[in-house]
Amino acid sequence: MVASFAYRKERDGSCVKKGAQPNDDEGQLPVEGDSSLLQSILDRFDGLQTYVGERFDALERQGDTRFDEMDSRITKVEEDVTIIHDCLDLPPPPPSI
Repeated sequence: MVASFAYRKERDGSCVKKGAQPNDDEGQLPVEGDSSLLQSILDRFDGLQTYVGERFDALERQGDTRFDEMDSRITKVEEDVTIIHDCLDLPPPPPSI
């Protein structure tokens, strides 16, 4: 959506015009022995890993809840079918798998 307004999103999340020059330190390779940059990258990676793990856990919990709701609805429908069969003196429905 940002691209449609002639802006682009920078790595830090800020938006700049597409024709603007990138920051001076952008694109530079880390200096050998610069462990703070490496540690920063590792910290961001750990944060991303944690975030993705939390999102997957949330989706799994949400899926379990939906499955439980569907299971209870199916059980209710099966009970209703049994009641209808009993009222109409029909043979019982075949057992569910």
